[in-house]
Amino acid sequence: ILTTYSSEPASLAGGSELRYEKLYDAGLAVIAPASHPGARRARCTWKQLAQEPWILPGAASFVRRLVDETFLREGLNPPVPAIESVSPFTNIALVAAGLGLSVVPTPGLEPPGRGTGVRKLRVSPPFPPLPVVLVTRSTGGANPRVALLREALELPAGDPADAQLERSTKGNF
Repeated sequence: ILTTYSSEPASLAGGSELRYEKLYDAGLAVIAPASHPGARRARCTWKQLAQEPWILPGAASFVRRLVDETFLREGLNPPVPAIESVSPFTNIALVAAGLGLSVVPTPGLEPPGRGTGVRKLRVSPPFPPLPVVLVTRSTGGANPRVALLREALELPAGDPADAQLERSTKGNF
């Protein structure tokens, strides 16, 4: 499985039948329609964005929990989404149509917002980087499907290096 998550699962990896291999850090971006006033600001605060309509995934999603936690850390009530949508691509289109703000992975905005009708807002404080990891079973021997995935991702063949696994389970997530 390719996924993102917080540091919590890393503490569970010890003794687990799962192996977590960190591939890279991804970012999340708050996006707004290109005409939104925040798109022209040097910085936006969460307080400035609190009363905006939001397009967010469901309450159980990792991104939604991160958004809610961010608002709470800033002493604000998390927004109730005007629209709930899981797909970042759909959310970009809904934002471009002027229906609200959203949070999407930054790799989906490369090059940043060009041609999408949306702009990335510079929010302070920003979201922390999110580790993207490959999760595989640590038992049961080599799996040819995992080998094909590793090849497609241009990762070294075989099991990840023990050093990589040790780093990923010591809080680097």
